[in-house]
Amino acid sequence: MNDMNYWKLLRSTAVLTIMFCVGIFLYARWDLKRFAESLGEPPPPISEKMESTENPNEQTTLGKTVTFKTD
Repeated sequence: MNDMNYWKLLRSTAVLTIMFCVGIFLYARWDLKRFAESLGEPPPPISEKMESTENPNEQTTLGKTVTFKTD
């Protein structure tokens, strides 16, 4: 193989490799954007509010009643 064909082959291979890597990079960015859009809005956070009760030593959190002992 002469020098001219060697450099032409090397240049072609380098260009194709770079194009392939750029294509993978662009596809990954597009796929990530598509995935993020498919998730939609996140659900609202669950707040753990303490409800007032008749007994000051009792608190209700997420439907569970907890009684605290005070000495």
